[in-house]
Amino acid sequence: DWVTERYAQARVVGAPIAGFYFYSWEYEGEDAAPGECNDLSDFSIAAWPRMWSLWGSFVDASCALDLDDRPWECMLANVSYPYVDSHLFITQAQTDQVVIQEHDCVPPPSNGTAEGWSPAARKYVGDWHRNMSLALSPAALNKSKMDGVFNPACYVHTNFTARYPLIKGYSFMDLMHKWMGGWWKNVLQDACGELCNPTCHM
Repeated sequence: DWVTERYAQARVVGAPIAGFYFYSWEYEGEDAAPGECNDLSDFSIAAWPRMWSLWGSFVDASCALDLDDRPWECMLANVSYPYVDSHLFITQAQTDQVVIQEHDCVPPPSNGTAEGWSPAARKYVGDWHRNMSLALSPAALNKSKMDGVFNPACYVHTNFTARYPLIKGYSFMDLMHKWMGGWWKNVLQDACGELCNPTCHM
């Protein structure tokens, strides 16, 4: 919105890739991998004031005004999204590999599939997936704003290209191109479970 206000004659949109974050709740199963995590990847509730100070963060002004006693929450996209008026095209994996392993201390799946996790880890990842779906639902369901969402059932972070992953034959670039041109079908989300899109590249 700051850029939109500064360049009022331009069309300004946002296009985050792997940019939707929420508070981290570390995995505590017997196979937890704390070695995957470190202080800079601590995204727990208690850590955000420190991150705010460390990074000197710039956030949406209306969000910071509304949450003036805790402006660091505006760094989290699912908190700041309702305050952003500019149109967004959101590209986000249903299970984010970097966040799940490096922020939440989940071990990598042994064989690259959901079956490669222990039952406890698999349940955690399933719950994480549901939380991501909830975080994206305001954008995916808001028909008046018509933001775009590309949300494949992949275990990746920013590994999105013009060739993969695909949903119904479309890459994120295909859908964003159509979305920029005003195409009505602005949301593509897999509904097969965890790590089940065959076009993902881990």
